[in-house]
Amino acid sequence: ESYGPISAYESFPWAVNDDSATFTGSHVQYLDVKRDELRNFMAHENSAESMMTGAGNMINTMYNLKGELVGPRTMDGGPTTTGAHFSNTDAAGNYVIGGGTTLATPAIADWLMQSLCSAHIVMRHQWPGGHGVENSLFMTNEEWINIIDDSDYTGLSAHAIDIETMTSYAVGAFTLGGFEKIVEFNSGHSDYVTFAIGGYNGAFGSLSHATAARTALGIPRADSNPWVSPQDIVPGRFYIGRKGFNAQGIAASDFLSRNGLAYGQVYGFAVDNSDVDFAWRDAWHEVDPRINGDVMQGAFYPIEWRWDGEVKNFEHDGSWGFQDAPVGAPANTVFWTGAGPDVSAKKNEHCTPDPNGAHAFYLGSTAGYIGKYEFPTLGTLIAAVASDPVADAFPASIPGTYTAFVGTGTNSLSSQIDLGGKGLRADGNTQITHMDGGAVEKDRFEDVDGLEVFASLDGDYMLIQEDSGNTFGERMFITKLGEAGDLSFKFIAQSGGSGNTRNSNGVGVPAGTNLGGGSHEFSGTFDLSGLLKKDAYGKYMVKANAQQGVAKRAADKLVAINDKLLMVGLQAHNLIGGVISAFNNDRGGQLYIYQPAI
Repeated sequence: ESYGPISAYESFPWAVNDDSATFTGSHVQYLDVKRDELRNFMAHENSAESMMTGAGNMINTMYNLKGELVGPRTMDGGPTTTGAHFSNTDAAGNYVIGGGTTLATPAIADWLMQSLCSAHIVMRHQWPGGHGVENSLFMTNEEWINIIDDSDYTGLSAHAIDIETMTSYAVGAFTLGGFEKIVEFNSGHSDYVTFAIGGYNGAFGSLSHATAARTALGIPRADSNPWVSPQDIVPGRFYIGRKGFNAQGIAASDFLSRNGLAYGQVYGFAVDNSDVDFAWRDAWHEVDPRINGDVMQGAFYPIEWRWDGEVKNFEHDGSWGFQDAPVGAPANTVFWTGAGPDVSAKKNEHCTPDPNGAHAFYLGSTAGYIGKYEFPTLGTLIAAVASDPVADAFPASIPGTYTAFVGTGTNSLSSQIDLGGKGLRADGNTQITHMDGGAVEKDRFEDVDGLEVFASLDGDYMLIQEDSGNTFGERMFITKLGEAGDLSFKFIAQSGGSGNTRNSNGVGVPAGTNLGGGSHEFSGTFDLSGLLKKDAYGKYMVKANAQQGVAKRAADKLVAINDKLLMVGLQAHNLIGGVISAFNNDRGGQLYIYQPAI
């Protein structure tokens, strides 16, 4: 998550399209690793250097939302009329990133790739039956940004990177509200793809100009209330895409069309607000006792908007649609947002697919709760519209449920946290509780960020990462799902924090990079175990072929949780000095291999 000129320092630039354009800010990079040595890494006594055979930037070629090759930014203050990186501009190509009336333009590059948050590899046909994308790709996304006052703006897109060709394509079909994480789950149909979507939904700084522009379009809300900034007014949501069609619904074979990322529909979870148990999502989780297994009934309904391939300013985007009535829904049905259609609520954070191929995904919140959205008839409903030549290509609605796994409320979590003798804080207390801002002890999860569910030989497990400003370091936990009653959260690690004595005494790796105590952020995880699993003949079960996606999912499930190797990312936001600063490396951090011992 690099912020370029927005945060006053820029990472070293990377070039695309035969060096015709450059980017500062976030990078997407790769490591080539010897699989045999990685498999034995936990017994490896030396550094990982011998395991590495290569590294570099992942993107060589890059296309924008118009399908143009990204080119150089116009430097005379005028618009970039061809090849603009629209995450930095309005629809005409005018650069608008900054604050107040002051532009924050890159000093060492053309464009800013802003805050690539948690990304996810999407392997070809990773679900049984040939279900899933047609090309293995890396799905990443810009999360938030600041724009200058009173300016038009396009929005923040996702980016789908073709791994084989190292080509990145801007994706407009998920809306342009900026995202935390976008993951594929099983669509149940070989001609369709489905992706769960998490994130802010319009965190661009001031949106007063865009809100006024939305109002000026003359499109009334169903409840006649005025449009407001859409940031964090968003339900659990997903996207259904039809493979082989472009944004206009015409048969096509380009990369985005082939993979179902051009022609599709966004859906949001909606509920009956006349139900006796109704409350807006954040408040519903605060009801005591809100416990593991509590359910909210509902259905997924489409928003009015659908991506048509035309780049427009943000007032035309689908991000506003969750303030309106769900399309085709009965009376009293409302999108189940955090605090209603008029109030910015807590943020939807990381989502993660059901790893067993069910029509379901999990979603966390900065309010500290986690839940699972399930919709078992999705495949049947998609099959019905796919086979009807006169019907629209997407279901009118999809019945579903939401189940709370971490209910929060004011319920104490201390009895559910197992520190395993670890988790000592610098003040002599432990990470059983969360120290918020140096003053408030919280007996609950705070700002759940990273979230991943793994399938194993002995069941499904969820890894939870906070990004919360914990004075004594961010916490990471793992828990087994499918258990009756309260879940048990096993403490894994802590890192960073202004009250952490290592941090406050200038300790950093590399030495000399710590300029003062500050926050760290565990940021995503990936199950390596299927890639490293061998069969009875000593051969790897996952091979570089067309079946590698579904083979990895199957192999993951054959590895017991305590035999798994999980890759964990850590951002160290305060490690910005020394060699890191000298080489414009943005900030410190680490990739870890974690083997559970539960």
